[in-house]
Amino acid sequence: MNRFSRMPHWCRIGACALLLAGCVATSAAAEQGEILWPRKTAEQGDAEAQFNLGNGYYNGQGVPQDHAEAARWYRKAAEQGLAAAQVNLGFMYANGEGVPQDHAEAAKWYRKAAEQGLAAAQVNLGFMYHNGQGVPQDDAEAARWSRKAAEQRDAEAQNILLRGIGP
Repeated sequence: MNRFSRMPHWCRIGACALLLAGCVATSAAAEQGEILWPRKTAEQGDAEAQFNLGNGYYNGQGVPQDHAEAARWYRKAAEQGLAAAQVNLGFMYANGEGVPQDHAEAAKWYRKAAEQGLAAAQVNLGFMYHNGQGVPQDDAEAARWSRKAAEQRDAEAQNILLRGIGP
């Protein structure tokens, strides 16, 4: 048994990286299935608003649930460098939600967020390295990313390292 096989199922598949914040919708807009905010701001290119709109589509909050539309909005925010959107987009690629499953694309987005210091992305990138999903299998690299997250007091990363896999 290794540190990743003992991880909770929800984290092994990367769900721990899905950072979902609530969207603000008026009650009338919610009844009509529309988000008034942050749509207008998102359409004007605001990365935080794009991220929030992606969350709305992912969860079906204020709009009908639509993972493809969520991925579209996450991508817009991710391309502007928003780490939370990058990790969510990575999660969607890792699990084939709204986009075709593509582990290499998932690892790419996890890496972008991990390099910005987002612990959830660091844990998930470590998982990808440990399992050779989208990147070459490399336990040393897996441990390196887990250590980075653990240094930020990420409990899951600390538990992974306590189980003793990697250098």
